[in-house]
Amino acid sequence: IDVSITTPTALSYILRENSPTPLFAAKRRETVKRKKYSEIATVEHADFYGVVMESFGAMGDDIHRLLDILNTSHKIAVENSNWNLKRWGYAVLSFALQRGNGRLAFAAFRHDRRSPVRV
Repeated sequence: IDVSITTPTALSYILRENSPTPLFAAKRRETVKRKKYSEIATVEHADFYGVVMESFGAMGDDIHRLLDILNTSHKIAVENSNWNLKRWGYAVLSFALQRGNGRLAFAAFRHDRRSPVRV
């Protein structure tokens, strides 16, 4: 598993032809990760998941696949469990992303207050 957060409004994405396409930034980042790690995963007989979220909350395809696998494995391992690990996973990931966004905004605010006023 390799995790990445990407910002779809970054200039590098805006300048691309397909940037208005939903999840363009996440899909692009997943593709880069697969190219980088798929050969290593094959050699190691491992599955690779490029877990990518966009800073506004959209999630790449590999997150959905991974949470499906985890949820199915949980249901097999714990008989008669009504607990939905997939729903819990989405909630935790969403919360973590928003917490990170909040920390980033706070750091930018603090930095801006320290900067000299320019007219």
